Amino acid sequence: MTEVAGRAWQVVVDCVTCNTEGAATEVHAEGAEHPLTSTCAVCGRETASGELVSGGADMRDPEVARQALAAWAEREGLSSEGLADAVIGLPLEEVVHRYAHGHPVPTNLDVIAFLFPGMAAGAAPKGVNVAVGEVESAREVERTPDDPRAPARVLVSVMLADGTLTGAERGYIDRFLAAHGMEPLTPQELRPWRPHELGPLRDRELAEATLQAAVELMHLDAVRDGSELRIVRTYARVWGVDEAKITAWDRHYDRHYAPPMSSVWRALSRWVR
Repeated sequence: MTEVAGRAWQVVVDCVTCNTEGAATEVHAEGAEHPLTSTCAVCGRETASGELVSGGADMRDPEVARQALAAWAEREGLSSEGLADAVIGLPLEEVVHRYAHGHPVPTNLDVIAFLFPGMAAGAAPKGVNVAVGEVESAREVERTPDDPRAPARVLVSVMLADGTLTGAERGYIDRFLAAHGMEPLTPQELRPWRPHELGPLRDRELAEATLQAAVELMHLDAVRDGSELRIVRTYARVWGVDEAKITAWDRHYDRHYAPPMSSVWRALSRWVR
C-alpha cells in the first residue's frame, strides 16, 4: 500500500504505449517528480514513481488487441454497444487496425472520467489512498434515437464541466430550447450526461446548432480550463459533426467575448509561436 502524504490528485491522460486516448490514470502528489502510479485501463501498462512495472499488452498484434479490448469491456461491465460508444462508435476491426499501425484510438474516456470521477477510467489504481469526491451514480436512462431532450442534456453537461451552472447559463439554455420548440430544463436534467447515455442525434442541423450553442456558452463566463471544449469535441465525434466547425466557432466566440487586452495577448502569443 502506497501512503500519500499531503495533497494528492489523479488525472486521466493518453496511454503512451497503446495510444488510447484517456485510458491511463495517473496519481500525482505534491513534491513528487513523477506520477506515483500510472495505469492504462486497456493495455495494462503500469509505472510506479517513474519506474516501469509492466509494459502492457502488445496492441500491435491484432489478436492481442482483441483479447485486451474484450477483457477491458468485461472489467468495466461494458456491453458490445457500450464498448462501441467508448471508442466513439468505431467498429472493432477499425480499432484493431489503428492499434496495429500505431494510430491513436479516440475515446470518450477522459470526458467520462472528468464528469464521473471514480467511474471507468477515473478510478484510482489499487494500492494508493486518494480522496476522491463522492459522486452520485448516474441513473440508467433508456437510449432513444433522436431523443428530443438530447440538446438540453448536452448543454447542461458542457456547463457543469467547470462545476457550476449559473443563472445566466441556465437562461441561455432555456432560450435556446424555446427557440427550437423544446421545454425548459427540468430539475432532473441538471446533472452531467455521458455520451453513451444519449442516443444518436441524426438531425444534423439541430446537432450543429446545439454544439455551436455549447461553444458560445463556454465563453459566457470568460473562464476556460479545456474541459468544456473536450466535452464538445466528444459529442461532435459521436454526432458526426465536423470538428473543424467546433474550432471555427471557438475562435469566433473567443474574439467576440474576450476583453481587448486578451485579444492583444492572443495575437502576440500566436506571433511568437
